[in-house]
Amino acid sequence: MQSAEELRLVLFLSLAATIFILAAGVVVRWMLHKLGRRSVTLSRVRIWLDRGIVVLALGGLTCAAYGYFIEPYWPSVTHVQIKTSKLAAGTRRIRLVHISDLACC
Repeated sequence: MQSAEELRLVLFLSLAATIFILAAGVVVRWMLHKLGRRSVTLSRVRIWLDRGIVVLALGGLTCAAYGYFIEPYWPSVTHVQIKTSKLAAGTRRIRLVHISDLACC
């Protein structure tokens, strides 16, 4: 990996980890409030910020679930017919199969 690529990866993972940690804190605070163990009055800005963090975390989990459970099981078959004058007339058809992106298996 190049150093710029490593930096982007570290920044992305740091941002994702920060969002999930903040979302976990929001959920824990909400659960403590519902259980009556903690009473907190939050400003409107803080409420919308908390909601935004939870939505980002849920979006990330949704994307991860889609990439792990759904997308790998939707194989795509594409038929392409190529005609060329370089083969003699009457030559039998040639079939090629290309399988790729097996990283999920």
